[in-house]
Amino acid sequence: FGGSWGATLSLCYAQKYPERVIRMILRGVFLARERDLRWFYQEGASLVFPDYWEEFVSSIPEEERDDIISAFHRRLTGEDELAKMHAAKHWSLWEG
Repeated sequence: FGGSWGATLSLCYAQKYPERVIRMILRGVFLARERDLRWFYQEGASLVFPDYWEEFVSSIPEEERDDIISAFHRRLTGEDELAKMHAAKHWSLWEG
């Protein structure tokens, strides 16, 4: 059983160990392909949920918004603890 990223892991497991899998229940499959990441974190979901998107990217300067994943990565792995927490909050709200 898997959902979202868990569905991806389930599919990988089933491919590697097909003899151990009888059935699978998958929901909300997220394959994490480049196009999936681009749709969710760059342009696609932003058009479906524009209000949430604006809140998500509000802390990212315009000049960094061409690569939202990298912009968040810099903040989430930086030295500034306050910036990390702020970025983590925005990231988790968008994910939710």
